[in-house]
Amino acid sequence: MLENLKSFFVERAIDSRLHFFKPEQELTDFKQQLANVGQILVVMPVDGSEQTLADQFLERLKNLFQNAGILAIDVSDISGNQVNWIGVPNREYLSGIQSGNYDLFIDLNSRQIRLCSYICAFSNARLRLHLSSGRFDKLYNLQFRTSGQTPLATRYENLYNYLRMLRGV
Repeated sequence: MLENLKSFFVERAIDSRLHFFKPEQELTDFKQQLANVGQILVVMPVDGSEQTLADQFLERLKNLFQNAGILAIDVSDISGNQVNWIGVPNREYLSGIQSGNYDLFIDLNSRQIRLCSYICAFSNARLRLHLSSGRFDKLYNLQFRTSGQTPLATRYENLYNYLRMLRGV
């Protein structure tokens, strides 16, 4: 019961903060931006059953962006002194994300997760990519849409192929 109440307040706190983020209005040359990626932030899936496929994708991503620094985070590991009293990532944690100067943010969750979208909003990455459409689409500027019925392995494969094509590799 207490966990449900806490979850409710965390969701409301994140929703209220995300409300102030506006959709990006400027045009982005994705091919140019992907050619110059230096730092990548990857959010690993919350669902443990997706972890193996995500790990395989991450290895392929490292090969595709050989000269880029890649940090993979698991939002389920955010706790303790990284969150405020409500349970939302605190200013220090978000400052750490912002100071990474990420060029590319990739959310590998098969569905939109509120907390992952929140981190995306604060990442300041020029390219923000996710696999699924949802309530927080305005925070992302790159999405390769597939049917919800498409197997996750195929979605990762398609994502890799699109990134490879846009990078001209």
